[in-house]
Amino acid sequence: MGYCGCIWRRDFRTDTLNCLQRKLVVWKNWVMKQGFGHCGNEKRRCEGLTVKDVIEGFQEDAEENPERNAYAATLFQEAIRISMELNNQYHTPEEIREIMGRLTGKKMDDSFRMFPPFYTDFGKNIAVGKDVFINSGCHFQDQGGITIGDGSLIGHNVALATINHDLSPFKNRENHYAPIVIEDHVWIGSNATILPGVTVGRWAVVAAGAVVTKDVEEFTVVGGVPAKEIRKVSQEEITNFIKLHGGGSIKKNGLYDTVTELMK
Repeated sequence: MGYCGCIWRRDFRTDTLNCLQRKLVVWKNWVMKQGFGHCGNEKRRCEGLTVKDVIEGFQEDAEENPERNAYAATLFQEAIRISMELNNQYHTPEEIREIMGRLTGKKMDDSFRMFPPFYTDFGKNIAVGKDVFINSGCHFQDQGGITIGDGSLIGHNVALATINHDLSPFKNRENHYAPIVIEDHVWIGSNATILPGVTVGRWAVVAAGAVVTKDVEEFTVVGGVPAKEIRKVSQEEITNFIKLHGGGSIKKNGLYDTVTELMK
């Protein structure tokens, strides 16, 4: 038995190499878990760079910075590693919130719920509000920034993409980044895709399978490819909603107590 736990066989060199490779993988995993060699949040620095520096590097007017790009690549690999940890075994809701906190670099509210798997290639530019639910199979490409407001529901296999590529051959498919904002109480149906630069207004609904290429007004239902307005939530529906809850103060879970407040 060798020092690394392998049985010595005739092919001494092969066995030794396999042992060393296995020990290297174990050591690298331990290093990553301790937080050495990378920055887990904006307060910790790697060679003078922070997560905020990387995010600012995605701006259109950002100057080229090889060191920042190298650090961004490290963060991309960290996101893949944490995503694999999230997706490849069972976790309790509490564990999911903890892992998502590491993935995003932000503490997740206790009301946050998610069914894995979940995929992102960066993670550090995602901001999630309270009482948000993300269903399984979602893909968040967040370099340009993704904000999800309170009480929003994200269906199965939803893709939020904040990166576009330049159409000009002279630009060699250069990246262009633009944020996605999902306001409060939005419902996005299964297999919908939200493209860069889109804001979805509060209480809006995106139908299953829609491809959203432009902003969605609040209290609006959209669907199709590309997504178009299907209907509005009527004043009568909102009034009935208020009556159902008895008027008065019903701010629980972000609900509003008057039609005027709801329609602002």
